[in-house]
Amino acid sequence: MVTFVYMIRRRPDLSPAAFEKAARASQNRIAALVRERLGATRHRLAFGVCAKRSHCVSSVRRLEGQAPDALLELSWPSIDAYDRMMGTPEAIRMVDDMIDAERSWVDFARSAALLVEKESVACAESASQDNSKVLLSDEAT
Repeated sequence: MVTFVYMIRRRPDLSPAAFEKAARASQNRIAALVRERLGATRHRLAFGVCAKRSHCVSSVRRLEGQAPDALLELSWPSIDAYDRMMGTPEAIRMVDDMIDAERSWVDFARSAALLVEKESVACAESASQDNSKVLLSDEAT
């Protein structure tokens, strides 16, 4: 499975509540299109449950950057499926439209994204091994 993970930071001029409302509205509008036109098998949007707890987790892990305000995940069964769907002119236009719609609520300069290939960890003994592969931009094309 290949997953596009989008770590989204809200625009500074939006409250957390306004950001969440805008993000949910935007993603709800395009959910069916993401499945139909982009061929994604999973489309998930998640928000932090508690800013205080998130800050605590970051402190314990000694993370200095700020946590994202939301995570968006789009998944495909394989990198080949991703390449087939995302390389079409229709998909490119749709992604451009999605980016234009996000301008009202996403702080692009502080957001980040990556494409990962997910594999299951077989057992507890192998939990220390990293079984996710990050696909670098030149590998994904």
